[in-house]
Amino acid sequence: MRSKQERNGIVAGGNFIIDQIKIVDQQPVQNQLSLILDQYTSTGGSPYNILKNLSLLKAPFKLAGIGVVGNDTGGKLVLDDCIKNDIDKKGIKVTDKAITSFTDVVTNNANASRTLLHYVGANALLDIEHFRLDKYRYKIFHLGYLMLLESLDKINERGRTRASQLLQKAQEMGFATSANMIDGESKQMQNVLFPSLPYLNYLFLAKKELGKIMQRKIDSTNEIVEAAFELLNKGVKEWVIISSKTAIIAVNKEKKFNKTNKVNLPSDIVKGRAGEREAIISGMLWAFHEELSIEEGLKIGAATAAACLRDASCTKGVLPLAETLGFAEEYGYFDE
Repeated sequence: MRSKQERNGIVAGGNFIIDQIKIVDQQPVQNQLSLILDQYTSTGGSPYNILKNLSLLKAPFKLAGIGVVGNDTGGKLVLDDCIKNDIDKKGIKVTDKAITSFTDVVTNNANASRTLLHYVGANALLDIEHFRLDKYRYKIFHLGYLMLLESLDKINERGRTRASQLLQKAQEMGFATSANMIDGESKQMQNVLFPSLPYLNYLFLAKKELGKIMQRKIDSTNEIVEAAFELLNKGVKEWVIISSKTAIIAVNKEKKFNKTNKVNLPSDIVKGRAGEREAIISGMLWAFHEELSIEEGLKIGAATAAACLRDASCTKGVLPLAETLGFAEEYGYFDE
């Protein structure tokens, strides 16, 4: 039984997005017709996907979201979905100044590749004053996506972003902090990410993002570890977690690393990769919250990602934890 004074829960803030998913017979090409085979609406955005995944995994701790949505159908969908999934929505504010952010996700039925058309909308308004973290005696605060939060990505005359100030505040209040980001131009990624590094316990990146940030080709496990260690030396307090096509690697300040291969799903099982990275984060944050080993965290992250790939949406493929782990074991892992 948890002490009344013990921190309990994960609060995630940032991009709350409605994904308008279209499954097409072939990837769109200029001046060429692609047929829509199916379409539906789903969740999108780093905090939204992570919280929804943790709810579907049946997390034994509290969940809460912080963001801004429009006073429209999309915003109502977000708020209703949070209620349905036992996510505290008090921190998600409704505005009349912009519509709810959305992404048109065009997914190729043949190979699950995607083309994304994004409208920033209400997410551009999210700023430090929306984060009433004093209202949450939770254990972990996650922020995402850096590079897609217009107000929080702003850099002041001292080279600090508003996101870095927010993460510093969260750590001073006793939260373990976590973040992920989207791809972009190398120098811009550095300018947005580096000020936040001293105020992060956990940083999640894709291998491609890591290469752009470090401005060099990164391929082998040793190269991933070296680059991750450089980010740790710039301030990350505990773990840098990197996902590649076939593996997930976690590196700490002692330059020790743990690696797990991803689940080797048959191509006909994979319906979409839209939510893979947040699925990994969800599994690992579960483990960090419950103080499991890094090996267990990587295993849960890989299994959650595999379950997520069963559906073209970001979250609908995720199962309760025991079933998610069983699904992963059924198919086995890459040999790399």
